Amino acid sequence: MVGKGKRGLLALCLALLGSVWSVLPAQNEDSGQVDSLLRLEKADYVEQLEAGDDLIRKVANPVFLHNGTYLQCDTSLWSRNTNIINCIGNVVMTQGDAVLTSDSLVYYVDDDLARFRGSLVELQNAEGNVLRTRELDYNTRDSLALFHNGASMRSEDGQIIESDEGSYSNPRNYFVFRDNVNMFTDSVFVRTNELDYDADAEFAMFKAPIDFWKEENMLSARGGWYRKLEDIFFFENDVRALGETQETWSDTLYYYRKSGDIEMHGHVQLQDTSRSVASVSEYLYYCDSLSSVTLLGQAAIALWEERGGKVDTTYCGADSIFYRTLKMCDIPEEEISLAGQRRETIMADPVAEYRRRAAEERAKAEEEARNQAVEDGLIAPGRVGSEASLSMADGTGSLAAQDDSLAVQDSPAAARDSLGAVQDSLAVTDTLAAAPPDTSAVGFVSGRGNIRIFRSDMQVRCDSLEFNELDSIARFYRQPLVWNEIQRQFSADSLFVLVRDGGIDRASLMSNAFIAVQEDTIHYDQISSTEGLAFFDDSTQLRRFDALGNVVALFYLEENDTLSTVNKAEGALMSANLKDGELQSVYYFDSPKNDAYPLVQLSERERMLRGLDWRPQLRPRSKSDVTTLSLRPSAREEMLSKSRPEFPRTEFYFEGYMGEVYASLERARLEKERREREDSRADTLPESDSLMHADSLAPAKAAADSLMHSDSLAVSSGPEAGSLATPLSAAEQRRAERIARREARWAALDERDAMKKEQKELRAQRRLERREAKLARRRERQLRKEEALLQRYIEKYEKQKERDERQQEPDPSRERTPGIEAGGELQPVAGLHAQTP
Repeated sequence: MVGKGKRGLLALCLALLGSVWSVLPAQNEDSGQVDSLLRLEKADYVEQLEAGDDLIRKVANPVFLHNGTYLQCDTSLWSRNTNIINCIGNVVMTQGDAVLTSDSLVYYVDDDLARFRGSLVELQNAEGNVLRTRELDYNTRDSLALFHNGASMRSEDGQIIESDEGSYSNPRNYFVFRDNVNMFTDSVFVRTNELDYDADAEFAMFKAPIDFWKEENMLSARGGWYRKLEDIFFFENDVRALGETQETWSDTLYYYRKSGDIEMHGHVQLQDTSRSVASVSEYLYYCDSLSSVTLLGQAAIALWEERGGKVDTTYCGADSIFYRTLKMCDIPEEEISLAGQRRETIMADPVAEYRRRAAEERAKAEEEARNQAVEDGLIAPGRVGSEASLSMADGTGSLAAQDDSLAVQDSPAAARDSLGAVQDSLAVTDTLAAAPPDTSAVGFVSGRGNIRIFRSDMQVRCDSLEFNELDSIARFYRQPLVWNEIQRQFSADSLFVLVRDGGIDRASLMSNAFIAVQEDTIHYDQISSTEGLAFFDDSTQLRRFDALGNVVALFYLEENDTLSTVNKAEGALMSANLKDGELQSVYYFDSPKNDAYPLVQLSERERMLRGLDWRPQLRPRSKSDVTTLSLRPSAREEMLSKSRPEFPRTEFYFEGYMGEVYASLERARLEKERREREDSRADTLPESDSLMHADSLAPAKAAADSLMHSDSLAVSSGPEAGSLATPLSAAEQRRAERIARREARWAALDERDAMKKEQKELRAQRRLERREAKLARRRERQLRKEEALLQRYIEKYEKQKERDERQQEPDPSRERTPGIEAGGELQPVAGLHAQTP
C-alpha cells in the first residue's frame, strides 16, 4: 500500500505518468495491431496495487479519454495485465452528444467495449431522449450501444418506446428496438416487435406486424412508419382498422394526425355494420374537417338486406363516389326547401287525384240531376232512385269499381294527409328561433361517371347520381336505364327513386318516360308518356305503373300461346296493375282511344313506338360488372381479442409516468363529455324558458277580465301588467349569463389549447434548430475534412512538382564539351599540331 505521505509525490508525478501513458500505445501481442491511445486526462491521485502478478492502478475521480470518449467515475481500478478498467460510483461516459451514466462500468480497453451494469443505466442524447435500462454495452470505436433484458426510452415531449432488446448508434443518432416493443405518442398506443427510431429526423419505422390504438379505435398492419415533425402515420400490408361501428381494410393507409384526415390505397373497404352497408374502391380519402369520404377506382357501395331468409345485396358503382355529412342546422334553407318540394312531388298521386275529382264531379252531377228531377216532379222529394245511379254507372263501366279498389289500395287520402303533415312541419320553422339547433347528421352521396347498379331483380345504368337523407330520394341523371326482372326496361331523361325502410317505395320517370317489356326477340309491350310513376311492394316488385300525359301504349295479346293481336291505346292518363310481375288490368282516362289489330296487319315499323331503344347490352349482369373488388368478411372479433400494451418497462424505469398518462387521457375524455353535456344543456335551456311563457294563462285571463271594464288601458298599465315583463327579462338575463359563462369557458379552453399548441410548436422548433445545428456542425466538420484533404493534396502535388523539376535540371559534372557534340567545332589538343594533308 502507498502511504498518505507519498500521495502528494504520486500526484506530482501524475502528469508525467499521463504523458507517458498517452504516448505508449497499447499493443495487442497476438496481432500486433495498434489501438487508439488511452489517456488519463485528470485524477485526484493514483495508487499502484499489486495483485499477484498483476499491477492495479487505483485512480480517484479519474477522467479517461479513449476513442474520443471521456470516461469519469468516483474510483477506477486499472489492470495492467488485462488492460481492463473497473469504474465504481457515479460513472459518466460522454461521446459526442451522447451521455451514459450508471453505478458501475467495466471497460475493456483492447476491445473498445464498455459494459454498464447497475440498478439504473441511462443514456441521453442531444434531443433529450432518455433511455433507461440495467444492462448496456457500448463500443467506443463504433459508437454503438447494445441494451439487454428490457429498456424504456422517453423523449423530451413525453413519447415512450420500450422493448426487451435494442441498440443505439451515436453517430447516426439511431435507435433500434426489438421484441415486445410498446410505443406511446400523444394519445396513440402502438405494439410491435421491431421498431427503428431516427432521433435526428424524429422518424419511427415499424418493421414487424403492429397494432395501433387511438381512443376506442384500433388498427393493425404488417408494417409502417411515423414521422413526428409532420405528425403522419403510414401503414402497409393488410391494413385493418376498427371503430365503434365501422371496419376498414386497405393495402396502405396514411393517417394525418394534425388534421385527422385518412388516405387509403389498394383494395380499400369501408364497412358500417350498424347500417348493413359497405364501400370498396382502389382509393379512399377521408377529410375530417368536412366529414367527407371520396372513393376512386372501381368505387362501389354495397347494401344488403335479408328478405325471406335470404340476403340480397345491392351494388352501386361509379368512376367516383363522394359522401359527406352535414349537421341539419348547417344545411342551407334553400336546399332543405328543394328537398321538401321533391318529396312532396314524388309523394303525389295524379291518377288517384284525377279519380277523386271525377268522383266528386260525378256525385255533384248526380245531386244536380236529382234536384232537377224533384223540381220537375219526376221523382218524389227525398227518394234516391237507383235508376239514376245505374244510369251514371253505365258510362264508366268497370272503371268505377276499380276506382274504389285503387283508392283503398293506394290510399290517396292518406297521402294527402301525409302531405299536409309535411306542410305543417314546414310551418314549425317559425318556432325555430326559440328551439335549439338541430345537430343531427344528414348524409349526402354523389356519384359521377358510369353509374352502375346491380341487384338480383333490378339493374340501373346512367351517368350521375345524387342522394341525400333529407328526402331519401335517389336522383339519376343523363338518360338513365332501369331493368326489372330482366325483360322490363324503363327509360327517361331523369329518374327519381324514393327509398323507404331500406327498399324502393316508388320511382318517378321525369320527361320522355318509356317502358318496354320484351315478349320475344322482336316483339315488345311498350308504354310511352311524358312522365311515369312506378309503385313497388315490400318485396320491391312492381305492383302499379301510371303513365302521365300523351300516353301511347302497345300491347301484344296471345291466343293459343301465340302472339296474334296488337292492342294500341292513346290517352291522357293510364294506370296498370300488376301481380307477381304479371299484368292484371289497364285503365285509361280522359277520352282514351283504343284499337285492336291483327298482328299480321302491322308493319315492322308500326310495331315499335317512337322512343323505343332496347339496350340489353348495357345492363349490368353481375356484381363483377359493377366492381371486381370483393367484400372481405369481418375481423372484428379477432381484433378485439388483442390486448393493449401495458408498458411494464416504462413503469419500472419511469415509475408513475404511465399512470399520469392514463389519468390525463381520462380527464380529457371526461372534460370532453362534460363540455358536450353543458353545451347541450345551454342550448336547451332557452327553449324551456320560452315554453314557460309561450302559453301563459295568467296574462290571457287578465286580458279577458279587462274587457269587463271600460278603462282597459288603466288595467293594462297596472302592476299586473308590469309583472308580466319581469319574468321575461329575468329569463333573458339568465340566458345572457349562461351564454356569457359558456363563452368565457370556451375562451379559457381556447386560450389553454392555444398555449399548449404554442408550447408544442416551440418544442418542435427547438428540436428543429438543434437538428439543423447538428447538421451544420457535421457539414462544418466535413468541410474541414475536405479542406484538409485538399491541402494535403496540394502539398503533395507541390512536392511532386518540385521533385520533377529537380530531376529535369542538367548536372554540370556530367556535361560534355561542345566539341564532342555532333556537329560541333573541333578544338586542338595540347601537344599535337595540325598537319597539312
